[in-house]
Amino acid sequence: MKNKFEEAMVAEFGLLMSPTQLAKLLGRSPEALRAHLTRYKNDNFCKSLNGTSVKVGRRVYYRTPEVAEILACRA
Repeated sequence: MKNKFEEAMVAEFGLLMSPTQLAKLLGRSPEALRAHLTRYKNDNFCKSLNGTSVKVGRRVYYRTPEVAEILACRA
């Protein structure tokens, strides 16, 4: 069963979030988010977020329900 936080995120962003949407949600610029996820790829939080990524063509998206789960556990 989905929690309200996950439902709200899916309603706002859809099932996949762009890097720009994820950066805005985390309060970072897209460039800073990309650099942080690359530089600290062995950090547990970054590993978790990178694990939610999926490539569609050449673009990278993040699975919204999984991102919501990660953020709910961090709070």
